[in-house]
Amino acid sequence: MKLPYFVLMRTVFFSFNFPPLRNPRAFRIENLIRSRYSDQEYLVITSRFANEKNINEKNIYRLGISRNIQSLRRQQLKKYFLLRFLHRLIWPDDKILYNIWSLIYYILFLRKRDDHIYTVSNPFSSHFIGYFLKRFLKHVWTIDVGDLFYLPDQSASYFKKCNLYFERKVTSTCDHLLVNADSMRAYFADKYKLDRNKIQVIPNGNRLDFPKMNRSKSKTLQLTFIGNTYESLRDGLAEIDIFLRLYNEHPELNMNIQLLGMMYQPLLQKINACQTWIQTSVCNSDEKLLEAYAKTDILLNFANKNYPGIPSKLEEYIASGIPVIHFCWQANDPGSIFLKQSNHPFLEFVIGQTPVLELKIYLDKFKD
Repeated sequence: MKLPYFVLMRTVFFSFNFPPLRNPRAFRIENLIRSRYSDQEYLVITSRFANEKNINEKNIYRLGISRNIQSLRRQQLKKYFLLRFLHRLIWPDDKILYNIWSLIYYILFLRKRDDHIYTVSNPFSSHFIGYFLKRFLKHVWTIDVGDLFYLPDQSASYFKKCNLYFERKVTSTCDHLLVNADSMRAYFADKYKLDRNKIQVIPNGNRLDFPKMNRSKSKTLQLTFIGNTYESLRDGLAEIDIFLRLYNEHPELNMNIQLLGMMYQPLLQKINACQTWIQTSVCNSDEKLLEAYAKTDILLNFANKNYPGIPSKLEEYIASGIPVIHFCWQANDPGSIFLKQSNHPFLEFVIGQTPVLELKIYLDKFKD
């Protein structure tokens, strides 16, 4: 599908996540700019990082308090219930003050009347910028949605009605909506009665050079999950319980699991006594990530709860060519459909329905 005619204007991207930060949202916007906007006038308004290298950043404005990309403090603080509780009270998310400042800075110093505004979630508060500029200053506005803001069955949501109202307002007011999967397009069109022509699908894509990956083999079956785990959306607890049961019932299985990313605190507590065969780490470079893939026999994809999109890592998983165990809460979820359409080797494991024995049989196929 062709991009809208108005991309010939200057495009201003408001994206809290942008390289050198390493996450799917940062990579997605960087890839999009390089592939579709590099020959056009654009600005990126994003967050600031400690010790950042200002190379080829003439179009990038970094605002706010400097963040240390390597810091694990935010994740460590999540283990305290009081801090998690207070964090939930900040609506719509804890980046709202940053986004208000970005809006003010843009209006005072950077704004052109015909700018095309492009706001990126997460964080969802980024869309406050676009809504204000569309509603009051009549800018053309595109939103790029990485995750849903409103989840119908989300737990402990103190602003559930506000979330639903805001998501409806944002999706109905914007001129164009970009998502990363057909399932997300169908979800938004059906839920908010949107014109499907208003919604474009642009995949996240893959940024790793897998042909240069040197695969290594060992006698231990290596299983790897790459990504983050979160409360409510994807916590990984049920999946780890399944592997704990499998490990206890079949000690002859010679397997090792590595979880690469920021892990949910209760998940870390659950695996604390299993460090001989379950390890956690963080890959902070493409080289380290390729090394992890090279040592992996099977990739793990943990289940998303009540979420119609595909996991952001799935395209990278497919590009690697490594088989996947796809956990889900119901058969033929968007991730399963995506893997089938890609003709990628995978096992669909429906939590609470698929027998654990089926998982063992699948793992046995990969033993030496």
